[in-house]
Amino acid sequence: MSDYSSRIQKLKKDILEFQSKYGFENFEIMETEIYRLQLNLTLYIGKLSLAESELGVKFLEEYSAFLLEICDGMKGKWFSLLPLQVAMDATHWDIRADFTCVEPWNPEYQGLMSDDSPETLGAEEYEHRQKWLLWWGDSNQMKGTLCVQDMGDGYYRHLVINGGQRRYLWEDLRAVDEDIIPTTLHQKTVDFLNYYEHEIRYNLRGLENELQ
Repeated sequence: MSDYSSRIQKLKKDILEFQSKYGFENFEIMETEIYRLQLNLTLYIGKLSLAESELGVKFLEEYSAFLLEICDGMKGKWFSLLPLQVAMDATHWDIRADFTCVEPWNPEYQGLMSDDSPETLGAEEYEHRQKWLLWWGDSNQMKGTLCVQDMGDGYYRHLVINGGQRRYLWEDLRAVDEDIIPTTLHQKTVDFLNYYEHEIRYNLRGLENELQ
């Protein structure tokens, strides 16, 4: 059994034992005053295969196993995982291409200011800055990724499917003129399984502390 497979099976076992201990039904919202965790139904393997065929990609083995064994989407108070179909609907770029970022992406601003016009800048410079804004905001800056979390306020977390950062999580913060940056955990870049296993276990510990 691979490392990711054994970890996912152990996580599944721990979730089921927690639910049994505190009387939660499968897929029921587990909630206290501070903590909240709701796991969706798991995904059928046929739907997973159909999604891969539709997108023209092969998902990470640990991502696929997570959807098949743990849940197809979940919600907590401070994090979430989009169901696969919702993630696919939110992915408007070429997922088959390679994601090219290897460090935070924040090019020097060369766009338009509020009072810029062709008259003040000149037609050529004005057009150049318009094109720069289109390039900067192009959804294909996230090519090679699958959108896996709506973080709110226009922020999104992505799982890299193709490229050197495959299996790592990155955040698109351009909605507030910020960077495209890697997700970190304990000040280190983090991959899909480490991040979501940590979030589930953190919430289970918090729930247990309040339920005891």
